[in-house]
Amino acid sequence: MNTKMSDGAMLAGRVLMALLFLQAGIGQVMGPARIIANIAKSGLPLPEVSYAVSVVVLLGAGLGVLLGVKFRWAALALAAYCLFTAWVFHYAPGDGGQMSHFYKDVALAGGLLCMALNDAGAFSLDAMLGARRSALG
Repeated sequence: MNTKMSDGAMLAGRVLMALLFLQAGIGQVMGPARIIANIAKSGLPLPEVSYAVSVVVLLGAGLGVLLGVKFRWAALALAAYCLFTAWVFHYAPGDGGQMSHFYKDVALAGGLLCMALNDAGAFSLDAMLGARRSALG
């Protein structure tokens, strides 16, 4: 695959992956009471703190993947988030619906780990800032 096609595919993949996390983060911001109640129900300590961390990860790392800034770290953060939420909120053998969410989160983590093995591509802030640094010095 040529570089332009590869960069375009990475941009498309980043956008598609980020949409899921950004939408989830915005949804959490719009309904904090429901999310905090779900966190408390799961047994996690300090539900309000867990909620704040969740919003920061979803929106911060989601934007990082979307824009391609600190891309590898953002993809790794979201992969860890997916594995954590899969285990804490969705691992329920015998409940087909929850196990479907569990495997979806595990699969997303796998895709994010694959993304983290690469750079964000030419159409990213990482690439633009790297080119600017190279030109400056």
